[in-house]
Amino acid sequence: MIYWTAIVMGLVANLHCLGMCGPIALAVPIKNNSTFARWKSALSYNLGRITVYALLGTVLGLLGEGIELIGMQQIASIAFGLMILIIGLVPVVSNRLFKLNGTLFSSISALKKTFASLLKHKSYPAIVGIGALNGLLPCGMVYLALVGAVATGSVVQGALFMTLFGLGTLPVMLALPLVGSLLSPRIRSKFRTILPVVTLCFGLLLIARGSNLGIPYFSPQKSTEVVGSTLQCH
Repeated sequence: MIYWTAIVMGLVANLHCLGMCGPIALAVPIKNNSTFARWKSALSYNLGRITVYALLGTVLGLLGEGIELIGMQQIASIAFGLMILIIGLVPVVSNRLFKLNGTLFSSISALKKTFASLLKHKSYPAIVGIGALNGLLPCGMVYLALVGAVATGSVVQGALFMTLFGLGTLPVMLALPLVGSLLSPRIRSKFRTILPVVTLCFGLLLIARGSNLGIPYFSPQKSTEVVGSTLQCH
């Protein structure tokens, strides 16, 4: 269930990407000498982006693994779910977070300078680098996905969660560098209206997962036994 959630979040993030990440994708220095070169450029950009997502998922999965080891995974899942619900239901909180997100973006001068430098080149390593930097930029949907990576409670599963999230974003993020000029900013911004609904659904899912309801895949039953007693000296 959690992996399907990652894919669905990625697909929905396409709507967010149209309005937020679209300008960066449109600025990617695509090679236009052939159809193959155009596709290779678009794939290189997304390879860098998804690789960074996977690395972030590894780090957050490690955090989740630590939470799991001390027996706090269910409490953390409910806490994250409640936090997401508050963000989705209380406009004041979400507005302040969006303002903070914008402040973070404008304050990352080093990334912006590196972006500017890479955008001057049409080499494939430069295009991969642009995608990697895009993956590091402040983004509300990536934040939500990273919460999901923590909820997996595993390094491997956290990396897989973020990889699937990144693959879910491919339809738009692959098309934007190729045909993005056909989508006006007004059209891209309209797609963002569905995001609050997805945010609320994800918050409820995390609360359900932490509630130990015994529902396979949705809210699996977890044992509360402490396994430390199995470590014995011989």
